Amino acid sequence: MQLTCVGKDDGELKKLKKLAAKLHANVDFRGIVSEEEKERLYKECDVFCLPTLSENFGLVVAEALERGKSVITTDGAPAWKEYNIPSSTSTSSSTFIYLEGYREGDDYKRVNLLRDAFAQLSPAVNDAVRKADYAAYKRHIMSDSI
Repeated sequence: MQLTCVGKDDGELKKLKKLAAKLHANVDFRGIVSEEEKERLYKECDVFCLPTLSENFGLVVAEALERGKSVITTDGAPAWKEYNIPSSTSTSSSTFIYLEGYREGDDYKRVNLLRDAFAQLSPAVNDAVRKADYAAYKRHIMSDSI
């Protein structure tokens, strides 16, 4: 599973890179990208996720939905709740998941909310999440026992 992070650094990039390295996660940090690159990334992605703590609207959510992508966003983008899209809605080509309680949670709760949301998307995604969880668990156990 590949995670691509796009956007400007709001002071968290160093922390995120350190966490990705610790978890041996396959993360590509892109920073700010051109419109052409953004279009290519939308086309290539299976799921678009905006796990925000504070967003006035989240135009990128609309862009992803317009392109038929499955979307996960949080109560940090409250405008999306006003559209009365049920918290978990599926069409033949995409799924919309709106996570309540993300803003008030700690990092552990946020990670679990996101993991569970990704697991809802499809059996293949669920399987990839379980494998990634198990691999991270094994690395943690092995590093603690050394």
